[in-house]
Amino acid sequence: MEKNEDVKGNRFGRLVVVEEAERGKYKELRLICKCDCGNIKNVSRAHLLGGDVNSCGCWRKEFKKTHGMSHTRTYQTWENIIDRCCNANNDRYGDYGGRGIKVCERWKAFENFFADMGERPTGKTIDRKDCNGDYDPKNCCWSTPKEQQRNRRKNKTVQYGGKIKCLAEWAECLGINCSTLRKRLSRGWPVWRAFQNG
Repeated sequence: MEKNEDVKGNRFGRLVVVEEAERGKYKELRLICKCDCGNIKNVSRAHLLGGDVNSCGCWRKEFKKTHGMSHTRTYQTWENIIDRCCNANNDRYGDYGGRGIKVCERWKAFENFFADMGERPTGKTIDRKDCNGDYDPKNCCWSTPKEQQRNRRKNKTVQYGGKIKCLAEWAECLGINCSTLRKRLSRGWPVWRAFQNG
């Protein structure tokens, strides 16, 4: 967005810009914004455009709200999902919110997330079936680290016999070393030949 571009009417998280405000103490440009909760907030334009501010403060209050489960692994999972998708200061924001991954409105409340997903099983974490899709009940499940490794964006998937699987999964199914399969395919072998054992 251009430095002097008019942002009136634009949305930034839960905030919608209403008008410019008087310049601040250090002559910084400030904006009057209306939050989805109804509150009005005077915000630094630089902080708003930089993603440092995305609500009047209500989001943080909701985020910290105690449900009697705030120290459970399930709550911490939900908290991490919200933070990496909505907080531009999160170290992993670039891989999630920064590339358009969102949390469905229903899951903005922990109670709904818990009702849909249940308690986080031991040895599993949240996984999106479509790694480019959003966090919502239809696209999420609890998975083991091994299952999640096979669902990463960087994984090479191969279609064979009408099925699509990542190379590591094919290697396991066929009883062939994964690096052997990778080398064969990188040398230009056709899939049917690369997948022959022996």
